Amino acid sequence: MDLKSAFARTLLLCLMLAGCIEAPPIPDARGAYTASGDASATVPFVFDNNRMFVDLAFVAPDGSLRKARAFVNQGSGSFVLTNKLYRELGIGDGQPLRVRIGTMEIAADPRVVQPEDMANAFTIRLNPFGKGQTAAEAAKGPGGSSALMAAPMNVEAVLPPGLLASFETVFDYGARTLTLAAPGTLKPEGVAVPIRVNPVTGFATLDVSVAGKTYPAVIDDGGSYGLFRASVVAGWAEVHPGWLRAEGGVGESNLTMSGNFETSAPVMKVPDAALGALHLNELGVIGPTPEGLLGGMVEDKFWDWYSAKAGEKVAGAIAGNTMKSFRVTFDYANGMSYWLQEAPLDTHDLDQVGLTLVHLGGHTGIAGIAKKNGVETVSGAQPGDEVLAIDGRPTAAMTRGEVLDALHGTPGEHRHLTLKRKGQTVEIDAPVTAF
Repeated sequence: MDLKSAFARTLLLCLMLAGCIEAPPIPDARGAYTASGDASATVPFVFDNNRMFVDLAFVAPDGSLRKARAFVNQGSGSFVLTNKLYRELGIGDGQPLRVRIGTMEIAADPRVVQPEDMANAFTIRLNPFGKGQTAAEAAKGPGGSSALMAAPMNVEAVLPPGLLASFETVFDYGARTLTLAAPGTLKPEGVAVPIRVNPVTGFATLDVSVAGKTYPAVIDDGGSYGLFRASVVAGWAEVHPGWLRAEGGVGESNLTMSGNFETSAPVMKVPDAALGALHLNELGVIGPTPEGLLGGMVEDKFWDWYSAKAGEKVAGAIAGNTMKSFRVTFDYANGMSYWLQEAPLDTHDLDQVGLTLVHLGGHTGIAGIAKKNGVETVSGAQPGDEVLAIDGRPTAAMTRGEVLDALHGTPGEHRHLTLKRKGQTVEIDAPVTAF
């Protein structure tokens, strides 16, 4: 045996598996955003899939305005544009990004702006010593990942926490408005909850108390449902089996709708949780569990990357399913958030047809059948089926939120599903289950 060659092959394999799952780069947003115009601006947002979307106007190099819809995502590490919009605005040529939000204009250093092909991709690089693409190089590709995830909604940008942290920011879910204001402008209302702000990214982290223990968690409106590390959720399930509601993401806990991350993941309703001084009678969370050979490594890499953006090791995230009941004010400069409750927590949010779905590019498919008490909750459907219609409504015209809303209901009701399986049409009636 050639020991030198064997060692080289072993080293290469280890490097490939341990070191070459590469997360998107995290730019430094400190001082990257400057505002002009009014001291505050309030704009409406579209609420879909427990997520916020706002309509913006970008200033093109010729001074004209280019309107686009943006996803407001506190979990983003950069200001993201589709490859096409990145090229249109000349960001790769060193042009600053200029965007108008209501009556306010914000300029962003081009170094904190990334095209979708850079911002959305975890890559496996075979050469661990190689050099990754620059943003300008990545933007030359055709792109399309943003369109796949948002279809049929046309979302072309992501508004990141690095920008939000330059202001006092208000998410008013009851009024469906987003407010940005100069620091010291607003008079916040609600329960005061301290946050730790990473100045590099704008990520806001708070402490979540569950069963006498404290867990650091990011506030991330970009997630449709609270998520915690799989190991944390598994530990809770072992000690508190009654908290387990489903095996497999259902409804808004079908977090990514893009693969096998939620097909067998535990979904929990945690009672008597607290965000600092704010007590919640129920906290819904999922422990995403990627499957397959690289699943565990991808999960570890994700949490390493997420923690790097937070500036500390975090165990989870508080997301839209909890935030939507509040008017949340972020006083980033003083490390404080304020939670004014506007509606009761939705304790029936998972009354749903028990399917874990994939929704990409306007196509909705079945990734798995959710289980309750170890038993599958839908018969007649199979992983790999495409969902063509729900109660006669074609899914191709539905957003993610609309698909999930159509499968929501009162336990005991049924939804009529038109499925496509191996070229054949299959019709089934699927029950709504109380998860």
